[in-house]
Amino acid sequence: MTFEDDILDAGQINEFSHPNDFIVEASIRFGHFVIDVIIRLTLITVVTFLINLFVPLEPTYLIIYIIYFIYHPLMEFFFGKTIAKMMTKSTVVNENGGKIIFRQAILRSLCRFIPFNLFSFLGSKGIGWHDRISKTRVVNDSFFD
Repeated sequence: MTFEDDILDAGQINEFSHPNDFIVEASIRFGHFVIDVIIRLTLITVVTFLINLFVPLEPTYLIIYIIYFIYHPLMEFFFGKTIAKMMTKSTVVNENGGKIIFRQAILRSLCRFIPFNLFSFLGSKGIGWHDRISKTRVVNDSFFD
């Protein structure tokens, strides 16, 4: 089953359900952050090692940014979730509960560079600046039941 099969179009969402009623808690969002950092660091280490097998290069920030901009936007656009969100049964949706567009996935990643963004969702029911600015929400997968 693909992400498109799991995500309901805005017209198919139960009229009594709204994404804001299924928002993932801030503590779980922090868990997403920690798990995704570990996964990105692992990817950076593996990619750097593989590149150094063929071309002796010092690790550069370029590799870090490439991994960062490949991991989050592509995972969230194609699957609606990163590996951390898969583990916690959470999905990124637009404000209406539908599949996000690629521009939203990119904007979410760019907004993560805003200073203190990591802490922005702690006091507001798990909605961070990168969610508000990109007009997305992270919801429990039970939203789709």
